[in-house]
Amino acid sequence: MKPNQKTLSESPKNLRGRIMFPSSHDIFLFNLPTVIEYLAKWFGVGNEILITTKPSFECIKTICNEFYTSYRDKITFRFTIGSLNDNILKFWEPNAPSLQERLASLTLAYELGYKTSISCEPFFDQTIFYLVDIVKSYVSDVIWIGTMNHINLRVDTGGWSTDDWFYMGVLQESYQHKNIEILYNKFKNDSKIIWKDSIRKMLNLPGEKNIG
Repeated sequence: MKPNQKTLSESPKNLRGRIMFPSSHDIFLFNLPTVIEYLAKWFGVGNEILITTKPSFECIKTICNEFYTSYRDKITFRFTIGSLNDNILKFWEPNAPSLQERLASLTLAYELGYKTSISCEPFFDQTIFYLVDIVKSYVSDVIWIGTMNHINLRVDTGGWSTDDWFYMGVLQESYQHKNIEILYNKFKNDSKIIWKDSIRKMLNLPGEKNIG
């Protein structure tokens, strides 16, 4: 990855609503100083920012410490967690932080008083049932749930082994209509759950109203 110098040099503006950041990369230790510098500029003109990431614990700890006094009320963290199975996470998200690191990041941010959210989009298996129950006590905002979109177009299966196809089978089984219905019925009355379009279309649910 290379820094977008045009974006880094632009003057920050006060925008309506929460700004999602980052949108085209993730947050790593090597780009963390640039991330913090960029965030500080946009906080400085009054913005609220939704920091969306597969969280590295050290990165989240640094961000929390950096902005705790000055901009804690301007930050919502949205952490991506798609499974309770580390092997499945490693397959679909190679080199991303482990489950334990993501849960530790969530716990830290929540206990420090930051607003917290979870994205289970896409979720990768049926541990989603237990995952939601585990994380929701540490979520002060919402939990997004959705499936992987356009699997046949986006997943390159060329050269896959039998073991690789096992993970695809787990994914496809969890996306069967009957299992999506069970998932929806379990959490349909939970005010923290927001259903992504992939599930809303499958179950013919009405659209959500401008929830970020």
